[in-house]
Amino acid sequence: MWLRNSLYSIAYLNLLVSHLGAIYCLVVGISFNAALYLLVTYIVRMLATTVFFHRFISHKSFCPANRWVTYIGCFIACSAGQMGPSWWKVHHLNHHKYTDTNEDPHSPIAPHKGIIGLLYAEFAWVLVPKYAYPDELPIDIENDPILKLMDRLHFIPSLSLAYLSLLMGGMDFFLALCLSTTLLFHSNGFLNSIGHLYGKQDFMTKNSSRNNSFVAVLTLGDGWHNSHHAFPKSARHGYQVRHGRIAKVPDPTFWLIQLMGKLKLCHSIIEYSDDFLETKIKQK
Repeated sequence: MWLRNSLYSIAYLNLLVSHLGAIYCLVVGISFNAALYLLVTYIVRMLATTVFFHRFISHKSFCPANRWVTYIGCFIACSAGQMGPSWWKVHHLNHHKYTDTNEDPHSPIAPHKGIIGLLYAEFAWVLVPKYAYPDELPIDIENDPILKLMDRLHFIPSLSLAYLSLLMGGMDFFLALCLSTTLLFHSNGFLNSIGHLYGKQDFMTKNSSRNNSFVAVLTLGDGWHNSHHAFPKSARHGYQVRHGRIAKVPDPTFWLIQLMGKLKLCHSIIEYSDDFLETKIKQK
């Protein structure tokens, strides 16, 4: 346990360096090529996180064609600097199980409210020892030796990407990566905070989850958070209700899953019919 917790602690050093680098980046600026690199590393790593850590590892919304698709996707997701598959999954499933209660790892409503609750859900929750070092981890991930090793050595992909950035573009690209990593961290944090306070509740759920288009853009589709809580196993989160009917809205994460399906990289993609979705439309 002590070794696992020690390895988890490295993520906090990574976040500290990323935030310091991001601040320095904003002060000194970066080149146009570095800005493009920032955008690419943001999009690729966000999609890896939403596709593999969220919609597959946590919810089994689709099935990868083989283990190597899973391993490669999770390796890229780890490079986002948000821990590994076991750590990520246990907290996300607890969020669904205990939403808006004191047992929710990152609620903006409980145990704190107001601006404190907002900041707690956005980032401060990761500093709480029982969340930083969870006692129990998901059995399915722990039984896979590759994913378990990836979870413990979650910092290797981040360090590898940082080294590659230095080789490709020196400090300019490294600072761009720091800003990209920081933006990834806070964009996902917005799901926990803004995604439960501001936006529209299109579907009936027993929680405060909202569909927020701003967060949906930042998270490439995961910001349709009320839709996700209403249909957690759906591979598509991009649903809204307009004039009492289901409307499909942009969901780049689902588009990638669809593309993977066409390329035979995954199968068994879960998507519900409009008739089924309409059974949970929230009545005004």
